[in-house]
Amino acid sequence: MATIFNGLHGPNRALSTETYAIIDNGHYTSIKLLEIHGCQHSVAEAKECLKRGATNLMLRLPDSRRPDGSYPAYAEYADTCLALIHSWYQKVGCLYFQVDNEPNWQWMYQHYGPGDYQWFMKRAMQIIRQQIPSGVKLVCPPLSFASVMFNHDAQNPSPYTLNEWHAAYDYDDHGAEPSLWHFFDVMGANSYWRESKDMADPSLGKSYYEVYLWAGQIAPVCVLEWGSTIGETGSYTAHELEMMRCSQYPQWIEAAKATGVVDRCYCWLSPTTTPDWYGDQLSVGAVHCLSHL
Repeated sequence: MATIFNGLHGPNRALSTETYAIIDNGHYTSIKLLEIHGCQHSVAEAKECLKRGATNLMLRLPDSRRPDGSYPAYAEYADTCLALIHSWYQKVGCLYFQVDNEPNWQWMYQHYGPGDYQWFMKRAMQIIRQQIPSGVKLVCPPLSFASVMFNHDAQNPSPYTLNEWHAAYDYDDHGAEPSLWHFFDVMGANSYWRESKDMADPSLGKSYYEVYLWAGQIAPVCVLEWGSTIGETGSYTAHELEMMRCSQYPQWIEAAKATGVVDRCYCWLSPTTTPDWYGDQLSVGAVHCLSHL
C-alpha cells in the first residue's frame, strides 16, 4: 500500500475511467488536482478520489498570470485563492494547496520580472495567511529548472535567468522583511530528467534538494511534479520507454525518500505521452512498480 509520500498528479483534463483505474491499481492515498485555466477539477471528482482510497488531497491554485497575459491585483489574486481554499477545505477536507506554478515562465517580460513577482506574492500571501483555516499547508511556487532558463542567451525566452529568480525569492531588504520562502509551509519543486544519470543532477531529477538548500533548509520540499521526459526525444519505442520508467521511477522515489527532505511527491500521470499532456498513459507496469513504494 502506497503512503502519502507517493502521490499521483492528475491529468490536465477531467478525470477518466483510466485515471480512476490507475488510482485503484496503484493504491494511491494522495492525489493532486488542478484549478487552473483549461482544467478545473471538480469537488465531485475529489470526492470520487476519496471514495477510492485517497486520504489526502492537494489542489493547485490558479496561476498568477491570466490567460490573456494580464495580471490581477495582488488582493484580487489573494481573494481568488482564499475562495478555493475555503471551499475545498470545507467540502473535501483538502489541506495542501500549491500557490502558483513556475512564475519564471509566466513573469518573463521586461516590465514584469522576478522583483515584481516577489513584491506581488508577498502581499498576496499576507492576506491569504491571515484567513486560511487551521491545518492548511501552503506550498511555495516551484520555479522551472528548464535548461534554457540558466543563461542569458538566444535560447532563453526571458530577460531573466533562474539565478535572478532565486535572488528574488531570497530578497529580504537587508533583513527588514522576510524572504518569500518564509511565507510558505512547504517548499515546492518540479523535478524532471531524461537519462538515468540525470536523476541525481541538482538541476534536473534532484532539483528538489537544490530548492531545499536555496530556501535555507527552513522547511521540507514537496515535489509537485516529477517524471522522465525521455519520450520527448522520439528516439524510443513505447516498450523501451516502459522499461526505462519501470527501472528509473522506483530508484528516483527511493533516493528522494533517503534524503529526508521531501515531504511528498506527485508523479505526473502522463509525462509527454501526448502533445497536450492530457493523456492517462502512465503504463500498467509503471503503476505496478510504484504501487508498493
